[in-house]
Amino acid sequence: MEKLKITVIGGSASNNHGNAPDTLAWPELLAKNLVQSADLTHVGRGGLTFVRGMNEISEINSADVLIMHFGTSIGWPISIIKAGTVMGIDFATDYGLNQPSGVSKVKKRRVKNLFKRSFRNGVKYVLFFTGLYRPRASKRELNDQIEVVISLAQHKTERLIWIQHRAFLNHRIWLEKWMYERYYAEIMKTLDNSKSKGLSILEIPVEFMVAENYLFDCVHLSSKGHERLEKLVREVI
Repeated sequence: MEKLKITVIGGSASNNHGNAPDTLAWPELLAKNLVQSADLTHVGRGGLTFVRGMNEISEINSADVLIMHFGTSIGWPISIIKAGTVMGIDFATDYGLNQPSGVSKVKKRRVKNLFKRSFRNGVKYVLFFTGLYRPRASKRELNDQIEVVISLAQHKTERLIWIQHRAFLNHRIWLEKWMYERYYAEIMKTLDNSKSKGLSILEIPVEFMVAENYLFDCVHLSSKGHERLEKLVREVI
């Protein structure tokens, strides 16, 4: 019997980012659990936006099942100034204002990191009110971008599973919560209204939204989170 060909395209939330090196991310767990019935290819790209996703889709081979796992890179704000390193903040990268994925076991370092996070959060508000801290994509462009992603994907597969990652947001600042939730709601609204044939939407359920499924940054998955997401994906394949 011919094996099912599955391709996964995902951002850093589909990788073992921030976990121990031997931690298997959910695509690798899925490949392990379906080893007898499927061949799985995982294309992981940090900072995967819809536009970057279009490029990744164009480069893959056809698959029986294509799984797209988009993370927080669409609605999460970033600094749009490129001034290099200033007061310990690297503005030259998209991730200069990100929170660490873990907490240090050394008390002195934890206190130092607390002050550093507080300072960076203050900088975020200053940048936001000067128009320099905002999401990569315009909210007005989301609908068109999603439709293009779906259209391109359907040229590669008859079965598309879309996972829209959901950040925990427990101890993120109000500004980030407000921006991210607006974008997340708009994305889910567009997906729910899509009539595309062969499209399945896997929305992260409310019961999944607990601290043990996420790392300290409230975005990337813990080993437990990867295990639970793999089970959710396996149920819809």
